[in-house]
Amino acid sequence: MLTALLCLVAFVTAAISGALGLGGGTLLIAALFAAGLPPAEAVPLFAMVQLAANGSRSLRYLGSVDARALLWFSAVSLPLAILCAPLAAHMPGAAASVVLGTIILWSLIPRSGDRGIAWPAPAAYASAGALNGTIGMVIGATGLIVGRLLLQPDWPRPRIVGTVAATQTIGHLVKLLAFGLTGAMLFDAPLRTVGMVLAAIAGTQLGTHYGDRLSDQHFRSAFRWTLVVLAAHLLISGIIDLWTSY
Repeated sequence: MLTALLCLVAFVTAAISGALGLGGGTLLIAALFAAGLPPAEAVPLFAMVQLAANGSRSLRYLGSVDARALLWFSAVSLPLAILCAPLAAHMPGAAASVVLGTIILWSLIPRSGDRGIAWPAPAAYASAGALNGTIGMVIGATGLIVGRLLLQPDWPRPRIVGTVAATQTIGHLVKLLAFGLTGAMLFDAPLRTVGMVLAAIAGTQLGTHYGDRLSDQHFRSAFRWTLVVLAAHLLISGIIDLWTSY
């Protein structure tokens, strides 16, 4: 029953990410934690499912991926992920939710009237990699933050979706490599893993099909509102959990 439910969640969240370019990963990792999976089990499972979802989406937009962003992201993410992988079993989920929600809301503060991050592009790309290699190893989902850091004001929608998907694909590969080096069990529940991977691929195809019908203006509006709603959810649930634990 749990496996069937998680497969459905994987399908729905992948469809959301396929349509909006991001957002579904946060819902998925929240569902895995809500199902009672510890971080050391939930994050590698999440990485495998999201690898399939983001990989299939990045192939669709391969020609639009920003290579410089991908290189900066990968170079910073890998060494930090290897260092931080052992922390996954010790990070309190409530504290992680509060930190993640706070960073997302901070990233939405308008800067100089433009539509993207105000940092120089290489610094933003490297910061995205650093977040994936640190917070990503204990929380799992970093797509919302990475998406904001990668959002340059002159990028059209295909470049945003393609670059976010490609960096997330690399990011999840990095997570799996780092967890593998620490001896983590990556295939503890093979039936569940395969089912969720297939569901994520199907959901991505459906979401991408409908997402292509969105105009750039509607896409950016949906992009930002998705960030606001999910960040608020993370903050509220994290604060409540921290309050009730003391």
